[in-house]
Amino acid sequence: MSTDPKQAFPKALQYYMNINGKKQQDLIKDLSVTSSAISQWVNGKVFPRMDKIEMLASYFHITTTDLLTDPYERKTKSSDPILIAKLLESNQPLYELLKSSVNLQESELILLKGIADKFNQLREGEL
Repeated sequence: MSTDPKQAFPKALQYYMNINGKKQQDLIKDLSVTSSAISQWVNGKVFPRMDKIEMLASYFHITTTDLLTDPYERKTKSSDPILIAKLLESNQPLYELLKSSVNLQESELILLKGIADKFNQLREGEL
């Protein structure tokens, strides 16, 4: 895993822009940052000062550590609440499944998870 924040930052910035539906123009307008600065950050040519990292973290409602860690190498990325919210927003059947399972008992949720795991194994050719 890349531990260098300077290498991880551009990936994290692009990741959080994508899952929040933000373009460079949005950051320029919303944060009053120059287009040159945003472009250089996104492309990894310049590493921003800590106050700018804190401003971006606040903007995306994440921690500064999130912006300094490669989101694609993070083992817990599947439990990222922002990512889960975006998945539910963009996938109506998944949203409906979650909505219908809210009132299930724990044993029923365990069974439902087992069924989903079996479908995934079948799709991946493991069964």
